[in-house]
Amino acid sequence: MEERKMILTMLNEGKISAEEAEKLLYALNDKKKMQLSTIGSLNLKKKAVSGATAVKMPTSGYKVAKFFDRVVKRIKTVDFDLNFGPSEPVHYVFQDSHVMFQSMDIEVYNGSVTIVPWDRKDVQVECDAHVYKVPEGSSAKTKFRNETFYDCDATKMRFYSRNKHQKVNAVISIPRESYDDIKVTTFNGPVKISDSHAKTITIKTTVGAIAINHCTGENVKATAANGSLTLNDCQFKDVEAETMNGPVRLTVDASQVRSETINGSIYCKFTSAAEGYASFKTVTGKIETEFPETLELDAVLKTIVGGFVCDFESVEVREEKKEVTRKFLSFIANKGTSWPPFKLEAEAKTGSVVVLKAK
Repeated sequence: MEERKMILTMLNEGKISAEEAEKLLYALNDKKKMQLSTIGSLNLKKKAVSGATAVKMPTSGYKVAKFFDRVVKRIKTVDFDLNFGPSEPVHYVFQDSHVMFQSMDIEVYNGSVTIVPWDRKDVQVECDAHVYKVPEGSSAKTKFRNETFYDCDATKMRFYSRNKHQKVNAVISIPRESYDDIKVTTFNGPVKISDSHAKTITIKTTVGAIAINHCTGENVKATAANGSLTLNDCQFKDVEAETMNGPVRLTVDASQVRSETINGSIYCKFTSAAEGYASFKTVTGKIETEFPETLELDAVLKTIVGGFVCDFESVEVREEKKEVTRKFLSFIANKGTSWPPFKLEAEAKTGSVVVLKAK
């Protein structure tokens, strides 16, 4: 649903054509209809990938990757920075003392957002901005203040920079507390949040990477149209990470993980041996996972062109299929060591699926 909204937004704003939007929607909704040819065999071998010596790149997968490259270039060059003409720099700081808010809502159309905790009971939004198209007779600072919203009350902190004719790089320092929810949205720019705790963290970008480092909470959702997603040393009950174009890298202690990308690979390392569920899907990349070696793992792996790797010592293969347009493998590792087992579903259309013991 989030990806569809992004595609329609880009279409509405003229970033992509109607034909390109139709192709993107097709790639999202009808991936099962993609007809890909493959050469090679499927074998489960310790530390060995099968069927990779003479694989011809499938036409549909190749077209999807090339199409995404074209769309990404279109988005990244359409109307940012240099197309606005000259700019004037502005440095401005919003701040409040002795704050008690539990929620944050941050939105920056053009620019970056960095959130860091500190040991003070104050909030500070430090902005380094480039202001374009300053009216004659006015100043860049006045234009920036008129087009930027900041408010902090007893329950919520809000910061909005929604005018695309200014680029705002905001560093937001917040008290080192537990929060109910943190929400950050950018159109053109990355988001980074570190060392924070919140029940819910929601981050969404259209063009920009998302990095979440050393954070804890209950739910985290990171969504990008074009950009990499990174969760490093994080602890959440539920993790959702989706991007249309870019890799996903996760190092998490989580019981539920769902991640999907169309053009990119997925890497995920689980740091605890506990019951849970993970679902990974990619069209043009590979999937690589790492689990504690003592974990009982119930896995279902699918691919069309790639192969499978599993280096667990004790593996019981339940079902294996080697067809022209599909490869399927279902197995249990470390059967009987724990209950219930961790369940893994991983599907890579044109890449391999790798299941490793954590180093």
